[in-house]
Amino acid sequence: NLAGIISAYSTDDRYNNDIHYYGGCLAAQEALSWSTQMLIWLSVPPHPLYQGGIDKDFDLFNIWQERLHNLMPLDFYWIKHQNRNEYWRHGSVCEDYSKI
Repeated sequence: NLAGIISAYSTDDRYNNDIHYYGGCLAAQEALSWSTQMLIWLSVPPHPLYQGGIDKDFDLFNIWQERLHNLMPLDFYWIKHQNRNEYWRHGSVCEDYSKI
């Protein structure tokens, strides 16, 4: 049986005490560096094994182009959601600890 959880580099409340946003205040230095790093990671080409398998009719290039076309730096989302709302509640375990 699970007796405990040790978490590193995490938060239970994404809006109130996460690395890039503190209760309505964007932590600009951290937000910029983290958002830029995530933009790099999210813009890599898709891997065929994780995108439906290897198939000669499977168009990874178009999937990648669509991904790049829809990609937005994360700090844009953070600025857009300056109040506690569903964006911040998603992934915040403080909303319901019983789900752990």
